[in-house]
Order: sequence, then C-alpha cells, then structure tokens
Amino acid sequence: LGAVRGDESGMLEQALEGYERCIAEIDVDLGPMRMKAETLLRLHRYQDAMLAFNQLADRRIAAAPSEIDQAEVAPFRLRHDADQLEVLDSRYGVDGAKERIATWRELAVSIESAGVCASDAVSRRLHRCRVAELAQPIQDSLGAPAWHGRAHILR
Repeated sequence: LGAVRGDESGMLEQALEGYERCIAEIDVDLGPMRMKAETLLRLHRYQDAMLAFNQLADRRIAAAPSEIDQAEVAPFRLRHDADQLEVLDSRYGVDGAKERIATWRELAVSIESAGVCASDAVSRRLHRCRVAELAQPIQDSLGAPAWHGRAHILR
C-alpha cells in the first residue's frame, strides 16, 4: 500500500514491520524476505536493502540442490536482474558484471525462442526453464560470487 501511495514512508515502515514478523514466524518462505528488501529500497535504506538481498541470496544458495534444480528461470526476471546489475556495475564496478549481464540477456532470448529448454508444455508456453536443464556454465552464472557478494559495495 505504501508503494501505491507514492512510497509513503509511514505505510512502508508498517509493511516492513509486518514482513519482519512474518519472517520471524515462518522463516522458510522467501517471499517476505524479498518484500522486506524491496521495501528497504523504497525507504532509501540502501545498505540495509543490500544486506537483506544478500541474506535472501544466501538462503537460496543454501537450498537443497534438488530444490534449486527444480526452480525455474523466466526471461523477464533475467532481464530485470541484468538491468539491476548493470546499474550497480555503472556505480560501483562489480567484477564480472558485464559478462554475467550478457549471459543473462542471451539466456532470456534463448528461453523465449524455445531453443534452450525441453521443459513441459506449460513451462514452454510461459517461457520458463528449469535450472537443471541449463548448461552448467549458465547455471553457474545464475549464482556466481560476483553478483552474490554485492552488499559489500555500499559499505
């Protein structure tokens, strides 16, 4: 609601408290962790936001390999993450960023053209691809350390 009302800080602070309560009660759901990080961004608390995104990345990386293998990657998400990394790289110079950005954008095009994945019909229709179906170098680019270790940039 805070975002709808022009990023009204009082509403965003309330949302942040709600996300923190939810995370404390149900720490297996990563959705509230992501919303907390995004809310911190809207509050212009950039260091806290990057730390929250790092915690989220740590949780995802720590997930069981079979869970990660079954996760799906979507072109819109790859483009979003590439755009965000491009902004960080332009401001702070992130090692390996340009290569990762190019890989993610190429992968988005490949998934959309159905040239990369042999997923089920629903995943193909929605232009999604399971991580396990990707070549190992591409899988590595999705969670490599240069992007994962971004929170130190703002310290």
